Amino acid sequence: RAMLTWHNLSEREKTTERAEAYLEEHPDDLSRRMGILLQLAHEETRDPEKLRHHSLELIKRLPGCFEVASANYSEFFRNPEYRDEIVDTLRSSLGKEFDDADIHRNLGFILGPSALPVSDPPSFRKWHELPDDTPLPGELNEEQLDRAIGHYEQSLRISPDRNVAEWLAELLSDAGRLEAAVPAFEQAAQLEPVDSAAGLLVDYGECLAKL
Repeated sequence: RAMLTWHNLSEREKTTERAEAYLEEHPDDLSRRMGILLQLAHEETRDPEKLRHHSLELIKRLPGCFEVASANYSEFFRNPEYRDEIVDTLRSSLGKEFDDADIHRNLGFILGPSALPVSDPPSFRKWHELPDDTPLPGELNEEQLDRAIGHYEQSLRISPDRNVAEWLAELLSDAGRLEAAVPAFEQAAQLEPVDSAAGLLVDYGECLAKL
């Protein structure tokens, strides 16, 4: 609902300058907070310092907001130290008055991709608008993978969710942990259906073919 409010704004109101001016007077407006992250993450309007500032401000108010993880996806590959800062800040929000399931989901979503080796670096950099010299993972980071898996599993224990279950299954499959991936796909298929049901079956089939 908050993002719908952002999308309904005029293009003039969605500029970084106007959004920041509004947030000076209304710092708790989640729609503007979420929307400005998307604005600051795009290559044409990218501003890493402002992205960091508004990400941390959003975490103060709603650490389980998915935009914290999704809008920063490319930036975390550009700046692993920034990723670590966001991870530490999210972890410090656990056990407070927020939704821990969503925080664990965000942590899994942030840690998982950077734990996996990138098979085609040029295509990956192009798709995510990264500079040609951006370092990318060349091998599996088992420790970080285990952390991501643990956060996804904790999120599911608190509040079963089809998307989280599917992301966990895909992560396990991509990491080559196929015996764990198969029951994870089966668990995801039993949860409330979402639009990605067809994609889930394809991923499940690919996982079985690797066995």
